[in-house]
Parts: sequence; structure tokens; C-alpha cells
Amino acid sequence: MPHLAEEEQNHIPRAMRQPSFYPHPTQDPIRMVQTHISHVFLTGPFAYKVKRPVNFGFLNFSTLQARHHYCLLELSRNQSYAPELYLEVVPIRFGAAGFSLTGHGKIVDYAVKMHQFDERFLFSRMFLGNRLEARHLEKLGRRLAAVHAGAEWDPVKAERYGSASAVQAVVADNYQTGERFLGRLHDKQHNHAVKTFTDHLFHEQQDLFTGRVQNGMVRLCHGDLHLNNVCWYNEDAHPFDCIEFNDAFSIIDVLYDCAFMVMDLENRNRGDLAFAFFNAWFESVYDIEGLQLLPFYLNLRAYVRAKVYSLMAEDETQSADSRSEKEGKAAHFYELAYRYTQARPRRAIIVCGLSGSGKSTVAAWLAGQLTAIHLRSDAIRKHLAGIPTTQKGDSSLYKPAFSEKTYARLIEDAGRVLDAGFSVVLDAKFDRRDQRDQARAALLKRGVSVDFIHCRARLETLAQRLTDRVGDVSDAGPDLLESQTQSWQPFSVEDQVLELNTEHHWRARLGDLLGRKP
Repeated sequence: MPHLAEEEQNHIPRAMRQPSFYPHPTQDPIRMVQTHISHVFLTGPFAYKVKRPVNFGFLNFSTLQARHHYCLLELSRNQSYAPELYLEVVPIRFGAAGFSLTGHGKIVDYAVKMHQFDERFLFSRMFLGNRLEARHLEKLGRRLAAVHAGAEWDPVKAERYGSASAVQAVVADNYQTGERFLGRLHDKQHNHAVKTFTDHLFHEQQDLFTGRVQNGMVRLCHGDLHLNNVCWYNEDAHPFDCIEFNDAFSIIDVLYDCAFMVMDLENRNRGDLAFAFFNAWFESVYDIEGLQLLPFYLNLRAYVRAKVYSLMAEDETQSADSRSEKEGKAAHFYELAYRYTQARPRRAIIVCGLSGSGKSTVAAWLAGQLTAIHLRSDAIRKHLAGIPTTQKGDSSLYKPAFSEKTYARLIEDAGRVLDAGFSVVLDAKFDRRDQRDQARAALLKRGVSVDFIHCRARLETLAQRLTDRVGDVSDAGPDLLESQTQSWQPFSVEDQVLELNTEHHWRARLGDLLGRKP
């Protein structure tokens, strides 16, 4: 049997660029995408990912056994996120006829086999082509929430990687690495402000980190969720290429997992898309306690990016232009990390109206424009009942006592959002004057302005919208419109109300409201 020497390992990529290597038709030419840890071969119908025999300390693929183990782990973990893409692990053999995926011979390596998707539908490509929309990010947020809900939770590992001391060690390592770039790639005063911010957090919020670990919020996550690791496939968002090679990078707070995508989009000046994603995830998970950690995790994601680019810029084998480009990116991310430690402007907007009036559509759009948290009474109602937001509620959820409980929780949680440093958009019918008065009074105590938007449309439009509604968290149907119309109470004179006809160009009408300083 022919023997494959260790030094001949580099012959495998050459063989995998040949159509004869594969048991199926291939495109011409077969493309190879190379990273520092893998080779990916794009054959047309399928993609094959082979791990390079490298050992970087934080990952070790140097042996055949290790590469087989991590291929299997990559397959199983990524099938949680993109089951339609990830297919199987296949052996690469070496025999008398050379390398192949079929026939006999010694197994010399392994590849993860995937359906190949159209690269035009990579989220990063869609973004550059101005084709990435809020609906794509909302799909991603809901898919991620579903995976997080079923993800592996090991309390021992959660403590090891998610405790305050563990996270603090990561932050300290960042600062230690970043010291040599002070005054050159990032501002000393800004770095001091960032360190003061994180020192205060770890000193004051030890119990918060402990609670995250104990309540199952630190679990097996994607770990590398940014625009280049998500694609649009079969009319849904599919994250791929999650981290499988190091538990310290993947067993993290679910909020930290989300923070990478939020940071990536805000870095590209698309806070609207960032919060379309985050609010879709948040509505499913309803992680109200975690919100106070979101600025920290956004800061941490930006600082890590800055550190990576700083280290890459030190590689003297690169051209001067390449090093300069990476230094510029590092400086940019250091500044972004600083901005995440500074208070955001806060405001509260209450979007109300009858069922079908478009208030959730308006509220979601506003939340994106303001990078605000979107709170829907329909979702809170189901969280209080302990049922998924996708499940239809029974009549008990809509009895007066339960509705009172829902509105009380909505108003309370809106205050907690403001306390965490974010603007908030409340989305509920708010047909009673006393409910609106309670909300306005509670929010004004937080020192923010409070605006009401009353969404309206013709009765026949409302009925048609409710008839056509599919897959929404709201259970309301057109049969409720008559009673809702009769029970509506006029606004108080204290309310700052914008009457909004949602049948026409309503976004333009909100320009003045958005332009007003909070």
C-alpha cells in the first residue's frame, strides 16, 4: 500500500483541485479558498473543507486523529445552525491511483462536506451590494435564539469560561497585549476610560456574571457570528463556520454571541440592521437582565478586533500598504470600543393603536432608526404565560387580570431598558388612558422624553391586515375590531401624540420626531 509521508501532506490540496478527485460533476475550475487553519474547495454542487495540519496552541490539528475529531465536531455543531448546508464528514484516501474520495486506500485525511451556496448570498456580499435588509437580519435573530435555547449547557464549563474572573482574565489579556500600541494605534486617555469602565463593571457586577452562569445563559454558542459567516439559503438565514476547536471561544454568554453581529453592523454604520437582528433575538429570548451587559460585550468584541488587527499589522512579511491598512482598522476598532463605554442618547416612544394598525411595523422600524430595544406586549404576554412566542395563546391570556399583568410588566421592563442605557420603543394597544398615564409617568422618572405615536388606518384595511397575518406573535383577528374600537379612550392633554396614518408614506412623517433631540 502506498505510504503518505507527513511532508507530502501539501499534495492533498493539489489533488482536490482536479475534477477526477470527486465522485460527482464539478465546476471548471474548482476554486480553493485558503485560511490559516483550513482549505475549502468549491466544486459547484458541494464544498469540501479540509483542516490544515497546524498547531497554534489555541487549536491543534497536527495529527490525523485530531483532524478527524474536529471535523466530526464541526459537522455536529454547525448542523445546529445550518442543517441544510452541512452534510457529512468524508475520508480522503491515498491508493495506487493517488488521492480520491472513493475507492480503496489508506485514509490520509478528512473533509467536511457541505452544500455549496451562491456566494452572492453571503451576508457580507449582500451588504456590499446594498441587498441586505432588516428581514434577513430578523430571520437570523430568530434562528439564533432557537439554537441558543437548545444549545448544550454544562454548568462546570459555564463556570470555567463564563464566570466574572474568567471574563476578566480575557479583558486583562487584551489590555496587556494592547499596551504596546498605546499612543500609536489608540488614544491613551480613551484606553484609560475603557479600562475604568470594565474595572467598575467587574467590581460592581460580580453577582450578574454569577447569575448568567447559574441561569444557563453561558452555553455552547457559535462564537464567530459576523456577516462573513452567514448566508441566505432557501429563503432563510444560515450561520455557518462556528468555532469548534476551542471551548474558551465557544462556551460564552449568549449575549456575547449576539454582540459580534451587532458590533459588525454598527461598525458599518448600520445600527438599524444591527437592532433588527438583536430585537428579533431578544423578543424570543427576552433577556431583560442581560441588557446591562450588552455595552460591555460590544466593547469587548470591538477591542478584540482591534487587538487582532494590531497584531496582524506587526507581520513584516506584508507590504507597507497592507500593514498600514491593518493599523488603520485597528485604530478604528479601538475607537469603537471606547464609544461603547459612553452613554447613548435615550428616549422612550410609545406606539399604540388598534390591532392591525401597523404599530409593530412602525415600532420595529423606529427601534432600528434609534438603535432602541423594541418591547411588544404580545411577546411579553406569552413570556409571562410560559409559552413560545410562536404558539397561539388560549383565552386565559386575554382576560382583564392577565392583561393588567402584561401592561405592568411592559412598563416595568421599559424602565429597565432605559436603566441599562438604551432607548425603548413600547408596542401595545394602549387603548386605555390610565395605562398610557402610568407608562408616561414611569418613563419620565428616568429623565427621558416620552412621545406617543397613534397608528391608524381604515377599518377595512385593519380587517384585511389581520386576515392576511401569518406567523405573527399576535393572536388578534378581525373579529376583535368592533370591541376594540368601542373601548378606545381619547388621549390625555399631557400626551405628546403624533397621529400616523399607516396606509400612506408614514416613514416620512416620522422624520421630525426622529430628528428631535432626546
